[in-house]
Amino acid sequence: MSREELIYCIEKFIDKNDISIKNTQRIEVLLDDLNSEEEIIESMFLILALYVLKVMSTCMVKMK
Repeated sequence: MSREELIYCIEKFIDKNDISIKNTQRIEVLLDDLNSEEEIIESMFLILALYVLKVMSTCMVKMK
């Protein structure tokens, strides 16, 4: 259940449906719980990194 909940929380964050501190803290806790499943964590970090790059690109375009 933790894996599905983690995916759900991250999707809500990425879709900007829930960018609250509570949700981000929940993501952190779930990542800690899945610490032994390194492949899943690496995938999640990749997803979050791509999201950050997308947001930064959008901000840079708006600044021009």
